[in-house]
Amino acid sequence: ALLYKPLVVTLVMGLVSFQSFERWRVYFPSAGVFALFAIIGYTIWQSTNYSKLKRLYVSIFAVTFIFFHGMQSVVNVGVWQKSTEMLVKIKDDIRGILTEHTERPLMLNFVLSPIKLGGAPVMQLSQSYTAIMAEAERLKLPSLAYGSLGTLGDSVWLITSVDAYALNTEYGFMGLQIREIDNKTLEVQCSPKYLGLQPNASLADGIARRDRVYKDGDSVETYGTSVKMLKAKGAFTSHAIITIKDTAGLPIYYDGNIVRTIAR
Repeated sequence: ALLYKPLVVTLVMGLVSFQSFERWRVYFPSAGVFALFAIIGYTIWQSTNYSKLKRLYVSIFAVTFIFFHGMQSVVNVGVWQKSTEMLVKIKDDIRGILTEHTERPLMLNFVLSPIKLGGAPVMQLSQSYTAIMAEAERLKLPSLAYGSLGTLGDSVWLITSVDAYALNTEYGFMGLQIREIDNKTLEVQCSPKYLGLQPNASLADGIARRDRVYKDGDSVETYGTSVKMLKAKGAFTSHAIITIKDTAGLPIYYDGNIVRTIAR
């Protein structure tokens, strides 16, 4: 009788969320699965027919399970700390660029942006915030003390064109190879084993970016650039030519270590 509620939650929510798999959609159904295991384990533990030896097996399993997830948590905390430190450095680099380029309003076109380090976001959730924070620090705005970071008219903002994903947290973005062909064109290469490049394009066909399948020679228009993928597999490219179309913004890119402007 205790099992029907978590079972119903898992089935009902699973039928809805599993239609399109995204990790954040399975959290609630997984709570039902966890409750099922907890109830079954507790029932077995309380059973008078259960021998001490079997209880020992359950205890070993529980300790192993807790240890495994504890170690995973420690590893994940380390990755998030590393991605946060990377984001702080990127913000400081952008602050230096804003000091050199004082024209306002100013749009920063992050032609090649580090989006995620493993499972931890870098620029994924902090695009506009990073630019506004850098400008607020540059101007030493009093609002920094109480957390209102919007500059006057939000005269600085940021968009990304091609997103770089570091698939190996130890390797990071070190493998990015970037060549400035001219003041409007970049050639970018990386090892598909360690890095993936994805055009930041929302096309009208309704297919999510992560579900796209690109092939060698495909071209995609992004926010301010045109991306020709010389080598592509699945949703990523490992060798691309990025041509800047929007000349109103200031093009910048991440070279694996620092944020640079494209020579004009």
